[in-house]
Amino acid sequence: MRRNRSAPAIVIPLGCALLSLLWACAPTTPIRRTAIVPAAQLPARVGAPLERGEIRIAAEANPLARIEPELDLIALPGDPGLLIPFTQLGLNLYGAPLEWLELGMQARYAHYDWMTVNVVGVLPFPESEDLWMYGFGARLNFRIADSPVSFSALLEYNLANIHQARFIWTGESQSPSQTNDPYAGYTFDGIESEHFGLPAFFVQGTVRLHPMLDAYLVGGVEQNVTNIGFDPDLSSRYESTLEGYAVGIVGLGLEFCWKYAFANLSFFLPIESEEMLVFGPSFALQIGASLNKDDEEGR
Repeated sequence: MRRNRSAPAIVIPLGCALLSLLWACAPTTPIRRTAIVPAAQLPARVGAPLERGEIRIAAEANPLARIEPELDLIALPGDPGLLIPFTQLGLNLYGAPLEWLELGMQARYAHYDWMTVNVVGVLPFPESEDLWMYGFGARLNFRIADSPVSFSALLEYNLANIHQARFIWTGESQSPSQTNDPYAGYTFDGIESEHFGLPAFFVQGTVRLHPMLDAYLVGGVEQNVTNIGFDPDLSSRYESTLEGYAVGIVGLGLEFCWKYAFANLSFFLPIESEEMLVFGPSFALQIGASLNKDDEEGR
């Protein structure tokens, strides 16, 4: 069973000596696992509602965030061992067949080099593995008559291919000649991959400040994935231990639109429900264009 932690993460500059000491203090459990999981992210269709019949394509960086190890906390048996992207790139395509309904799809990607550990002591993959997600979404828009205000419900379902590496304690370093060997005492025991469905539900309020500028508040909950990274039970060697958990998100943003093109910038704060997981405040950026909008300034 995992421990509850109430202390917030404190990210401070530390020297190499302290980092090495903390790494050495990670528990020597019979099994260590490292899973690659998504970062907390906003839905693809945040921002101003589409007009009826409009089709929009966008590229996104969702999120733009740096996830740092919890250097003030030492992992204990039962804690998760994760690699989390500090940024994810994506594409989405959405259209509005009805005034109140938008439908579309999205895909997101994170390279192994864009990831960092959730806590000191998480072992690196022997070979890099990237993260891919893809899915579909819907948005329901409710406009208030003769008002610049609208409300929306955003639903999204993504499928992520989660890779998890497993290491077994052998008591012998794989690289005795290297004093900085991250695998010291552990032997790589295999990689498993599992597809996880990650639903999300958000609500958004939008106000039009100008024909070319909208502001919005957004909040909701989405599913993510965690594991038992520091496993004291050798009998669970071939068990996955991957499981879903909820992440809350609140945020705000601005969207600027001119003729066919648009851009929006969001700031959001993830609210984690699991210990030893601190995503941190994040930004998300989208840039795109309408594929069939009338050539006119503004909306």
